[in-house]
Amino acid sequence: MSTKDNSPLHKTRSHADGIFAALFVGLTPVITGLAYFSTRWSITSTICTAAKSVPLIIGGGWPLALMLAGPLALGSVLIWKLRPGQRLGTMYNAVTSMVFSALIMHFGGGAGEAHFPFFIFTSFLLYYRSWRPIGLACAVILAHHLGFFALQSVNVPVVVFHSVDGRTLLVHLAAGVGQCALLGYIASKMEKSDLALMQSTATQKLAAKVFHKTIEGIVVTDAHGCIESVNPAFTQITGYSEEEVIGKTPRVWKSNHHDAGFYQEMWRVIEHTGQWAGEVWNRRKSGEVYLQEQTIQRIESEDGVDRYVAVFNDITEQRRKDEHIEYLAFHDSLTSLANRSMLADRLKQAISLADGSGSELAVVFVDLDNFKHVNDTFGHDKGDDLLKVVAARLQTVVRQTDTVARLGGDEFVLVLQPCGRPEEIAATAERVINQIAAPIDLSGLSLRVGASIGIAVYPGDGVDVASLMKGADTAMYDAKAAGKGTYRFFSAELAGRAQARLRLEMDLRKAIEQREFELHYQPKICLQLNSPCGAEALIRWRHPLRGLVPPMEFIPVAEETGLIEPIGDWVLEEACRQLSLWKASGTGLDSLAVNVSALQLQRGTLAKKIRELLVRYRLPGEALEIELTESAVMRNPDQAIETMSAIRSLGVRIAVDDFGTGHSSLAYLKRLPLDTLKIDRSFVKEAHHDEESAVICSAILGLARSLNLDVVAEGVETSEQLAFLRKQGCTMAQGYYFSRPRLVDDLEKWLDEQSDDQLRTLRA
Repeated sequence: MSTKDNSPLHKTRSHADGIFAALFVGLTPVITGLAYFSTRWSITSTICTAAKSVPLIIGGGWPLALMLAGPLALGSVLIWKLRPGQRLGTMYNAVTSMVFSALIMHFGGGAGEAHFPFFIFTSFLLYYRSWRPIGLACAVILAHHLGFFALQSVNVPVVVFHSVDGRTLLVHLAAGVGQCALLGYIASKMEKSDLALMQSTATQKLAAKVFHKTIEGIVVTDAHGCIESVNPAFTQITGYSEEEVIGKTPRVWKSNHHDAGFYQEMWRVIEHTGQWAGEVWNRRKSGEVYLQEQTIQRIESEDGVDRYVAVFNDITEQRRKDEHIEYLAFHDSLTSLANRSMLADRLKQAISLADGSGSELAVVFVDLDNFKHVNDTFGHDKGDDLLKVVAARLQTVVRQTDTVARLGGDEFVLVLQPCGRPEEIAATAERVINQIAAPIDLSGLSLRVGASIGIAVYPGDGVDVASLMKGADTAMYDAKAAGKGTYRFFSAELAGRAQARLRLEMDLRKAIEQREFELHYQPKICLQLNSPCGAEALIRWRHPLRGLVPPMEFIPVAEETGLIEPIGDWVLEEACRQLSLWKASGTGLDSLAVNVSALQLQRGTLAKKIRELLVRYRLPGEALEIELTESAVMRNPDQAIETMSAIRSLGVRIAVDDFGTGHSSLAYLKRLPLDTLKIDRSFVKEAHHDEESAVICSAILGLARSLNLDVVAEGVETSEQLAFLRKQGCTMAQGYYFSRPRLVDDLEKWLDEQSDDQLRTLRA
C-alpha cells in the first residue's frame, strides 16, 4: 500500500497537523515556562495563561477546548482534596498540564485524540510524583495505534515512517514526551523549592518557639544597640516588660558594679571575635542586683553588622551555693573555724613566710579532757554546744594573724606566727588551758572540761605540715599521760617514745591476727573455807621477740587505738570456753571472773555477746563474773547501769574492780546492780601499817556489808596483810601470797596439790 495515495489516516488535515506539530514542539517550552511562572500560586492565572496561549496554535474551536479543560481541572481539584496534605503548588501544576493537554487534544485532530491518555497521565505524573503513569500511557498509546492499524490492514512501518500522518504521529508523540520531561523537571524544581520553603518556615517556627519557651533571657538589638525584641524569660529574670525596654538600650538594667574599662574590654572582644562570654552584675526592676552569665553574639549581613543577640542566665543563687560549698570545704560546719584542709593550706603559707623572714612558728595541738564524758552523760547536742563555746574562747586567746582550726571531735590546732620565745608560747598555752577550764554555762547547766596541749616549733621540730602536726600530736599525748590539764613541748625523747608506741600498736594488730595472746588464771581464795572459790582470767601477750609483755604496757595502747574491743571479745570467749572444759572435767573451780573494758561496756552489745557465749558453751550465768573498773562505770553511769542490769538478768555476777580509786558517789553505788567489791591492791599493800589505808579498807568492808555485797581483797602478798583482812572480816582474797597467775595446765596441777592442811597454814 502506498503511503501517498492509500493512507487510512485523515489526509485532509495532514498539512495542518504538520504545521501544528512544528509550532507545538517549538512553543511548548515557552508555553510551559509561562505557565510555571504565572500559575505557581493561582488557578485563575493558569486558565488565563492558557487562554492567552490559544491564538498561538493554528486552528479554531478553542472555546470547546476550554470547556473540556474545565472538567479536567475540576477532577484534579477533587483528587487533591481526596489526598490531604498535598501542597497547593502541586495541584496547580497538574491543572496547568491538563489545560494544555485539552487544548492539544482539540487542535491536534485524530492523532491528538489518540494521545489523550498520554497527556492525562502526564498530569498525574506531576501530581503523584511517579514515572509509572508514563509507562502506562506509552503502553496505551502503542496498543491503540497497533490495534487501529491492524484493523485497517495498515503496513505499520510504512505508515509510521513514510506517511504524512505517521510522521505527524511521531512528531506528536515526541512533543508529548518533550512536554512530559520538561514538566517533570519543573515539577522536581518546584518540589525542592517547596521543600526548602517548608524547611525554612519550620525552622522559623522552631526558632520562634525556642525564643519564647527557653528559660534563658534573650535580648535582640539593632546595630546601634537599641532593643528590638526580648523574650518572656527576660521579663521573668529582670522584671522589665517588653514594652518598657523596646527602643531603649541595655543600660536600663545596668548595676554600676563594673567600671567603664570592663565594658570597653567587652566591646573590644566583640569587635575582634564577633562574640563575648562572661559574667555581669545587673539590676532588676525591683532594684535587686543579680549576677548573670551572658553571651553576646554579633549577627552580620552583607551590608555589615545587622544585630546583636544577648543570651543570659541568672546565676546568683548558683553562685551562692558554690560559695557555700567552697566555704564548707575549708571550714568546720559546727564551729566555723578552719578545718583540716584550710589548716594544711594556712600552715604551708606560714612555713613559706617563716622561711622568707627567718622567723619561727608554733603548732599548738589542743585536745579536750573528759569531753567524751560530757557527750555520754548529757548528749551530743550539749557536747556540740560546748565545742562552740570552746572555739569562741580559743579565738579570744590568739592574735588575728594566727589560725584556729578544728580537726574534728574535740581536737583543735592553733598556728602561732610569729611564735616568739618558748616562754611566750608556754604563756599562750597556759591561757588556753585556763580559758577552757573555766565553767561553761549551757542553758543553766554548768560544765567543766580541761585541755591537754602539745607544741611543736618550726623549723626545729619539723620542716613540713606532716612532721609538725605529728610532733604536736605526740607532745599532746605526753601531756595527757602527765595527768592532763597541762602542756608539753615536742622533743627528741618524745619522738622516740612515739615511735616505740607506734611499733607497739603495729605489733598489737599483728598479735590479734596471729593469736599471740594467752590467758593466765589467778585463784581467788575463800578465807572462811580456806579453799579456792574461783579464779580471775588475766590476759598476757607472748611477743615472738620480747617474750611476755606486761598488761600495763599494752592495755593503755589498746584502749587508745580501739584494739581493746577485739582483744576483750577474745578474752571473754576464751574464758567461757575454758570454763566449760573445767566444768566438764570436774575441776574444783566453779566460777571465773573476766575483766571487761570501758569501751566494751559502752558498746551496748555486751549483754547480747555474753548471752550468746553462755548458750554456745552451755554455761549457767552464775559461773561467770564480769569485772568492771570504777572509772569505766562512772564514764556514763546511766548507760552502765542499763547494761549491767541486762547482764545481771542472765544470772551473771558483776564486780567493781579497783574500788576506791575512782570517783563514784554512794548514790550511784547504791543504784549499781553489783555483787562484789574488789579492794584495790594499793590500799591492801599498806593497810597493815598505814592508818589511812587501813581506814579505807575498813570503810570499804563496812560499806559492802551494809549493801550486802561480797568483798575481794586484791594484791595480798604477805601474811601480815592477810591477818589484817581476816581481822576486818574480809571474806575473799587473791594475790601472790596464795598463787601467781598460772596457765591452764599449771593451775590444774596447783589445784591438785592443794590439801586442807596446806590451806589451813594460810591462817597464820
